Amino acid sequence: MRISFVSVVLAALTACNNLLDLDPSNPDTDLDGVADPADNCPLDANAQQRDSDHNDRGDVCDCATLGLDADQDGIDDACDDCIGEATGVDSGGDGIDDGCEPCAAATGDDIDADGIDDVCDACTRGPPHDEDGDGVDDDCDNCPTQPNADQTPGTTVLGAACNRGIANWQRFDPLVDQDITLWPGIVAGWTWVDDGLTVVGPTSRTTLVELATSYWVETRGTVAARLSIQCNSPNGMVSCSLEQSTRTLALAIEISIGGNPILIRGDTSGPLPPTGAIRYELRSDAATTQTYCEAFDAAGAVIATAQLDTIVTCKRLKIGSDSSSRLDYLWIVSK
Repeated sequence: MRISFVSVVLAALTACNNLLDLDPSNPDTDLDGVADPADNCPLDANAQQRDSDHNDRGDVCDCATLGLDADQDGIDDACDDCIGEATGVDSGGDGIDDGCEPCAAATGDDIDADGIDDVCDACTRGPPHDEDGDGVDDDCDNCPTQPNADQTPGTTVLGAACNRGIANWQRFDPLVDQDITLWPGIVAGWTWVDDGLTVVGPTSRTTLVELATSYWVETRGTVAARLSIQCNSPNGMVSCSLEQSTRTLALAIEISIGGNPILIRGDTSGPLPPTGAIRYELRSDAATTQTYCEAFDAAGAVIATAQLDTIVTCKRLKIGSDSSSRLDYLWIVSK
C-alpha cells in the first residue's frame, strides 16, 4: 500500500491541531484563546477581552482613547494587562489575578443594574455618578449637591451640609440623560447635552411636578439672559430668577387678574460672580410664611438672598428660560 506525502502531511497537521486544540475553520490568529470571530482584537493577544469604553474594540486595540493610568505604572489602563499589582491569587478562578481584577469577589448580582457587581459597588442604589465630587455617588449621598464626604447626618434624612428641616419627599436628578418617567413634561423645549439640560430656545416654560406649601427647588445654572424657577398656584406665581444682565437674583410674586399677571411684590439681591454657573434655589417655608431666592458659593455659603414675607402654594413647579441656558441638576424637596 502506498501512502502519499500529502496524506502524511495532512495527517500530521490534523494531529497537531488536535494536540493544540486548534480548529482551522475557527482560527485564533493572536493565540490568546479567543477565536478570531469572537475576538474584539484578533491581531493582539487579549484573553480578558477588556473593552473599557464599550465600543466593541478591545482596549489593546484602542488604548489611546482612555488616557488613564490608575496604578501609575506608565501603561495606559486600556493597554495594561494588570491594573494594580499581581498577587498570585485567583479567588474567582477566572484566570485573572485578584490584584488585577476590579472585582475579584464578584457574585454576579447587580441590584441597581449599573453594570457593577454589588460586592464591589460603592452605591447599590443607582449608577456611579457623583454630582458634587465628594466621593459619594448621588443616590447614596445625603447631600448630593454640596461636598460632604463625611456624610454627617442632619435632623432629617438629609445631611447636615444641606439640611433645611424638611424632607418628606425628594427627587434628585443629575440630568445625565433623558428620563421621561421623572419629567414627562420636560421633553418639549429642552435637550440633554453633556450631563446637563439645555434649553432649545429661544424660550421655554416646562411644568415639572406639583409641590406642597413648604419646599425648596435647587439647581446650578448657566444663563445667557434669564433663567427661572417658577411655582404656580391657581391665583398667581412666585419666581426665582437668575438675571444675566445684572448678575442678580430676582424674586417676584404675581397674581392673575383677568388672565393678566400683575406684579405685587418683588426683591432682588446681588451682585453674583460675573461669569460661570450659579447654584441657587427657590425656597418656601410655611412655618415662617417666608419665600426665599438664594444663591450659594462652592462652599455652600449663601452669597445672595432675595426674600418676601409671602408664600405661594406651589401647584405646578416650572423651569423657564428666555434664551440659551443650561441646568446641571435638579433637586426638589417637599413637605
